[in-house]
Amino acid sequence: MAKAPHGHVWEVPALVCWSAALLTAAAYDGATRRVPAALTRQATVATLVLLATAGVLEQNAKTFLVASAISALAGVVTLGVRRTSHLGLGDVRLAALGGLGLGNVTDLGAAAGICAFAFVGVLTATRRRSPAFPLGPALAAGFLTAAIL
Repeated sequence: MAKAPHGHVWEVPALVCWSAALLTAAAYDGATRRVPAALTRQATVATLVLLATAGVLEQNAKTFLVASAISALAGVVTLGVRRTSHLGLGDVRLAALGGLGLGNVTDLGAAAGICAFAFVGVLTATRRRSPAFPLGPALAAGFLTAAIL
């Protein structure tokens, strides 16, 4: 699970919700090649509400604003490459959800997350012979690695 910086204990429920939903959606995508839309939508709303509540209680909205910006960027980027790369809208929703846990990401975490995403993506692509492979496990590995470091 992602770590909350010292003094940010109110962010822990949001990170627990985020990581549980991310892992569940990735596992489901790995097994069925479908990302559950209801899970990603509800987890995104719940995580946003919990992050906003943490920001109010801690009188610090920085994490909420950074996480929201990263989430929006991840969603827009995956939506932009969706047509050319066999991505579904479930992958776009999963990427937007994944960005929500990165409000306190470090440079090392971001670099390691990109490497983990690439490694799991290549591993998944080489194990499956079809052009469409589940991207959820690679997305989850990248986002979780970035958040943990």
